[in-house]
Amino acid sequence: KLCILGIIPTLCVLGIIPTLYILDIIPTLYILDIIPTLCILGIIPTLCILGIIPTLCILGIIPTLCIPGIIPTLCILSIIPTLYILGIIPTLCILGIIPTLYILGIIPTLCILEIIPTLYILGIIPTLYILGIIPTLCILGIKPTLCILGIIPTLCILGIIPTLCIPGIIPTLCILGIIPTLCIPGIIPTLCILGIIPTLCILGIIPTLCIPGIIPTLCILGIIPMLCILGIIPTLCIPGIIPTLCILGIIPTLCILGIIPTLFILGIIPTLCILGIIPTLCILGIIPTLCILGIIPTLCILGIIPRLCNLGIIPTLCILGIILYINFQESGGKDVRQQETQ
Repeated sequence: KLCILGIIPTLCVLGIIPTLYILDIIPTLYILDIIPTLCILGIIPTLCILGIIPTLCILGIIPTLCIPGIIPTLCILSIIPTLYILGIIPTLCILGIIPTLYILGIIPTLCILEIIPTLYILGIIPTLYILGIIPTLCILGIKPTLCILGIIPTLCILGIIPTLCIPGIIPTLCILGIIPTLCIPGIIPTLCILGIIPTLCILGIIPTLCIPGIIPTLCILGIIPMLCILGIIPTLCIPGIIPTLCILGIIPTLCILGIIPTLFILGIIPTLCILGIIPTLCILGIIPTLCILGIIPTLCILGIIPRLCNLGIIPTLCILGIILYINFQESGGKDVRQQETQ
């Protein structure tokens, strides 16, 4: 059938099939029963008839990945066959997701740099596929969009995604449903498209806070997801408040010293966020100004703010509206004085 349709003859005339035979790639995959199994199941014929495999061959993508041994290795380890048999790769091909990422050169680049093969061999990508996480993000268009915009490839090439994958941080957050939950309402994609997450990754802030387990712990406890779903973290990120405090090193320092995590785990920061107190003080510029001037960091490092929080003094004053009232009075008083002067 593939001969009558002209698929096998075309790939032979172009020298693709002969090259893969001479390099012993096709014979090896036959001896290991990989090609026959995928053919009997109808997977290879379907992808050929739809024109997916021929296009990827003509564009030189499949040969490029076969010659350095990337595709054969993944086949021998039974990673690619498993993903085919489960219907994951065929579905993503028929939807045009995998072909698009190949044609744009994203998958080949990440393969040649050995990023995708490493994550496959370590079992990270297969696990996320089998659990349905990557397919879901692909079908919803989240992963392809972030790939086409160059966000995922850049973070891979810079080694950020592999670094967070290999210790199991990203896979764990995926398996627990945290990353998918934040992706589906569009929170993570929006912060990526606006350049907030990539910038904090490239500057090393997110990896620094992930590797000691600070961000993962706050995610697993449900704190960061809750603040994201409620719109608090996105609200503070989009005007650049959280990114600025990160770039200035204020948030990372307070995290590494254990101050912010402790206040999160005790429920102080989440409560003040949900009540709208921290967001209001941030949007008015009060918390950022006191941070940039070094007042809040100093009081934190000296243990004064944590102590007043633990004793319930700062939360109580916030909940009663006293701190907000004082700040409004100060800003209002300044306006009155300015008017009198004029």
